[in-house]
Amino acid sequence: MAQERLTARDPSRIGAYHLWRRLGAGAQGVVYEAYPASGTPVALKVLRADGVTPPPRREVEAASRIGGPWVAKVLAFDLAGSPAYIASELIAGPSLAEAVARDGVLTGAHLEGVASAVASALAAIHGAGVVHRDLKPENVIIGPDGPRVVDFGLARMVDHQQTDGHGQPGTLAYLAPELLTPGQGRQGPAADVFAWGALVLFAATGRHVFDRDRPAAIIDALRSHNPDLSALPASLRPWVESALAKSPRDRPTSALLMNTLQGAGPYADSGGWTAPPATADRVYDALSPGQQDALPAILLRMVTPTWVPSGRAGGGDLDYGTASVTRQDFDGTVGLDALALDDLLRHMSDEGLVVGGPTMRINSAVLATWPRLRAWLHDEGLDLLEFNTIRLAAHAWQGGAQPRELLNREELHAATRWTAARHHTALNDTERHFLLMSGRARIRAARRNRTIVAALALLLVAALGAAGLAAQRQRDTDRQRDLAAAREFHALSRLHRSDPALSGGVAVAAWQLDPSPESRAQLLDVLATPARAVLAGHTGAVVSVAGSPDGRLLATGGEDGTVRFWDLATRRQVGAPLTVTGRMIDEEMGSVKAVAFSPDGRMLVTGGGDGAVRVYDVSTRRRIGEPLFVPLNDSDFAVVSDLALSPDGSTVATGIRYSTDARLWDLRTGRQIGAPLSGGDDAPVSLAFSPDGTRLASCGEGSAYVWKVRSRERVKVGDDGCLAAVFSPDGDALATADSDKKTRLWDVRTRTRIGEPMAGHTGKVVALAFSPDGQVLATSGDDGTARLWDVRTQSQVGDPLTGHTGTVQALTFIADGGMLATGSDDGTARLWDVRTHRQIGGPFTGHTGPVLAVRFGPGGRTLRSGGSDRTARVWDRPTYRQVSSHRIIGLPDRVDVMDLDAGGRLMAASARGTTVLWDMTAHERVGPLRENGFDTGEIYGMAFSPDSTMLALGRVDHAVLLWDTRTLRRSGPPLTGHGDVVTALAFSPDGMTLAGGGSDATVRLWDVRARKQVGNPLPYGPGSAVTFSPDGQILAIGADYGAVRLWDVRTGREKGSALTGHRDSVLSLAFSPDGSLLASGSADGTVRLWDVEARRQIGTPFTDHGEMVLSLEFSPDGTVLASAGREGTVRLWEVSIPSHPDRAVCAASARPLTREEWSRLLPGGPAYRRVCARG
Repeated sequence: MAQERLTARDPSRIGAYHLWRRLGAGAQGVVYEAYPASGTPVALKVLRADGVTPPPRREVEAASRIGGPWVAKVLAFDLAGSPAYIASELIAGPSLAEAVARDGVLTGAHLEGVASAVASALAAIHGAGVVHRDLKPENVIIGPDGPRVVDFGLARMVDHQQTDGHGQPGTLAYLAPELLTPGQGRQGPAADVFAWGALVLFAATGRHVFDRDRPAAIIDALRSHNPDLSALPASLRPWVESALAKSPRDRPTSALLMNTLQGAGPYADSGGWTAPPATADRVYDALSPGQQDALPAILLRMVTPTWVPSGRAGGGDLDYGTASVTRQDFDGTVGLDALALDDLLRHMSDEGLVVGGPTMRINSAVLATWPRLRAWLHDEGLDLLEFNTIRLAAHAWQGGAQPRELLNREELHAATRWTAARHHTALNDTERHFLLMSGRARIRAARRNRTIVAALALLLVAALGAAGLAAQRQRDTDRQRDLAAAREFHALSRLHRSDPALSGGVAVAAWQLDPSPESRAQLLDVLATPARAVLAGHTGAVVSVAGSPDGRLLATGGEDGTVRFWDLATRRQVGAPLTVTGRMIDEEMGSVKAVAFSPDGRMLVTGGGDGAVRVYDVSTRRRIGEPLFVPLNDSDFAVVSDLALSPDGSTVATGIRYSTDARLWDLRTGRQIGAPLSGGDDAPVSLAFSPDGTRLASCGEGSAYVWKVRSRERVKVGDDGCLAAVFSPDGDALATADSDKKTRLWDVRTRTRIGEPMAGHTGKVVALAFSPDGQVLATSGDDGTARLWDVRTQSQVGDPLTGHTGTVQALTFIADGGMLATGSDDGTARLWDVRTHRQIGGPFTGHTGPVLAVRFGPGGRTLRSGGSDRTARVWDRPTYRQVSSHRIIGLPDRVDVMDLDAGGRLMAASARGTTVLWDMTAHERVGPLRENGFDTGEIYGMAFSPDSTMLALGRVDHAVLLWDTRTLRRSGPPLTGHGDVVTALAFSPDGMTLAGGGSDATVRLWDVRARKQVGNPLPYGPGSAVTFSPDGQILAIGADYGAVRLWDVRTGREKGSALTGHRDSVLSLAFSPDGSLLASGSADGTVRLWDVEARRQIGTPFTDHGEMVLSLEFSPDGTVLASAGREGTVRLWEVSIPSHPDRAVCAASARPLTREEWSRLLPGGPAYRRVCARG
């Protein structure tokens, strides 16, 4: 998406929106990136006032009701203002036109995915009665979660007289033929379908297929030219051909395109398209009678009614919005058992009737368009308002359980009258209990008036019913049983290392029994733990492993003389073991010391204790040809210590246990190639071909050697002894595992060491493997662990992979490098997900001192950082390249404290009493902050307001100063009250409240507008970091003693117990954009991730910084966490959370629980439930 700085002609603010930069301009007006008070960026389209008529209000209102993942939502508009504007969701990413120009044409699944997504977007738009009118590659944005159609329903009809080449390129080339003659064609949905066909063809070819050098030629092409469709796959070709039909009657509808292409491409599971009425009716008709009866109560609970008064006295109407609910909200509301209810909710989610996972809401398009649901709403009428009042009151009471939150007399009478009538809606267990408690409280308050007591009692009995109370007691009993079982499963699920597949299944079972925050946190913990599967079957040590090139199979070789194949999708053994027979000579007899797949994956080569090399057909498991016995001097066989297969699969290199020689063999003829590679110090225990096959690395306990295969020339690498060696994927580096428990990298050309040795194992390192991209090196050893290392920095990535109970003899990366397989003396192979909650790529380096602040730029494509070295730097996130670096002018010394605003545009930095503002976009100083000619004084903490217009500074005199960043003047009097310096500051999301934590062991809240302290100080000990949740309801406080505490801003109470785990001060905090996660960084050098609702740590800490973690920031989409450290680096971490964590666990590691396992794990517990069932 093109971006330009604001000019002097641009306004700074329009309505409630602060303009940041231009995103584009056209005939209708200018589109800006703008920020309201909430801080969430929007695309603000400001319409031109000179002759451009705004679209009709009804059209924009209709567009604002369009939902779904493939359209940019209209958020607000003012068509009567001066200027008129429309605010839409801002989608980060390039347009389709820019993406094709930058990365080339789309093919395969990506092309199908764009075609499907845009067709679904058009179906949503047309379903709302809107026509796009200007669909083209520039109006499709490739966002982080897939394509989005923007600017729908807002462009006016453009005829050939208006399109003169000065508009957006390609606009005329996407007009349907019927629109080319004024008065003869209506710009309806069929015109958008024509543009869809041209757009898909553009994505496949990179050309505007109807574009010509003159408008008249374009018009002629649109009317008569049939473009070449050979670039399209067979799945799209007939649909694009029919979409480009010259007559609108011959084109398919957008709904037909959507239904036909739905599920195609990589975006098929990105949230589901908003279901049209036909889909809702189809789902309803397929339900059982019991589920049909339950559906109104389920959906109406997801509706929020609002009374909208009209102009006449007493007049008005109901308006409806969506309400978020959880699975627990349905307990006791419908006549379905738990399994039937769960199946119904899951089915509605799959079909798009409801959106979300643990927290779900009705699809807004279903609410707006489904006649059956509108009829249920009409039946409820104003009673839905009373139901919503009860629901909200019970929810508030449940959160605090305070008597003052119970219903008063009048409210209780209204509520019980509501319960006495018939409704589609029904109270849940909590709401019934709430009414019961309210009634009891009123009875106690009215004991002197027996008439009132009797009336209330009768109302309660009528409302709840004796049978209802009995049923409630039974449900309470069942619920308590399920909760107890879930808690038992929580404990069992923590056994990740012993059996990760069983652990995952147990976690999913706990979720089914109790879909609570605790269960969700357990699922996320499973996903964040690298262990994925234990492959058990060998009766001895697993000493060799190899993955097939297509990533589908793993081969393991053991001391039991067998090779076993494992399906990596199901984690199950494939077929019977392959018995490798031969002559046995010592304690290693029969051991399959090495396995290797051929490049095409059809053959497996083995070598082992009987001195033979064998080749097997992978599909038939049959041996190909006779075994190749490796001679030892004058003997007729020897022990093969290792083998390596050349990249082309034609040559195998063997190492021999009692010889210093390595030998090369032609696999086709079985004959030795040339003389042995002789002259090493010790028997080669590890062999590796270079990626081009021209060199062979040989590793013995003496040294490592690199041989030129053709000339037999050799060079020695290192003098530290060698137990394993492997070439990097580019062949430029060689990694060696040396006898001193360290691993080293060598430049193959110069034979010089690269960087520092990688030390961490407590025993010998015996196996090495590079990831396919060469960025990560895996090592394993006698200490029973595998470790990952950043090749660029030689630093360890994450914690060791633990779980094996013996030496980890072998390891290999699978296919794309996302999975690591290990084999151990404990008789098992294990699978590890090495991308789960791990660092993404290498660190951003360049700062020469601590990095004090980091923020994502708009859309998350760039990172902005500032360091104590007085530099402000901008980084390109996809390429990890530094875009710019500028020294901050006006600071006398190294920076003491620094902050960046929410979008990374403004930076504040303070050093030795001087504070300046820096523009990160213009790379220039905005100015110093001075008052009456004096600097700010020494500053210990700072924070920007959400709209960047205010900067709070914690000064050495214990006061907090507020500065206007536009005028560079101090705003109002200082905020006082702290008894020591204020080191941590944070504004609430609405900018109305400021939190400050100081060395006086308190945290205080101030009303920014009134400049007054709110409530009493919060006694938390010395506070090192504070931050508000995105909804402003929670204040997180990091303390010097390593704990994080969560404070409910509304009630003034602490939320649960402290989050503990850090061993030193918590220096940085950040909430994810949806508020579900909290990240904490500490002086102990770790970053920890917490589930806010469950107050539990997710996975293991991120340990790569090694020193103080000074700043944290989530990406705008919440999938990536950036951290900045004292050691001078910025790092990125993968922290994405699936919308359905139970399904993700089933796919990643869990296996189905059997009835026997269920009974064994939960004797006397609830009935067996299917968990992670396949097929």
